[in-house]
Amino acid sequence: MKRVISIGIASLFALPSLGCVNERVQDIATLEGDLTSGKVIYDGSCAGCHGKDGRGSGPVDLLEDPDGPDEEFIEIILYGEGNMPAYADQLDDQEIADVVAHIRVTLSGQ
Repeated sequence: MKRVISIGIASLFALPSLGCVNERVQDIATLEGDLTSGKVIYDGSCAGCHGKDGRGSGPVDLLEDPDGPDEEFIEIILYGEGNMPAYADQLDDQEIADVVAHIRVTLSGQ
């Protein structure tokens, strides 16, 4: 019984990485981001790896796929990916929406 529960719990954590968009991701995607707040958060939490311009180096180029859906950015910010840490417990939903707005509008010019 314990094995089944452990596998079930582990699979819940794997869902974001499988491309399943959860309710929190969808809720954040509906928020209007604030560019000024997004820049402050980005500069303090993201620019160290992604660079002030979003290009970073190697696999951290945020502007490589500027037409990707916001949900992809949100999901990666929330749960991390590769060497990027998860920010689900560090940023609230509005702060994540603000960062995504900054990436979309200020960095990629969309």
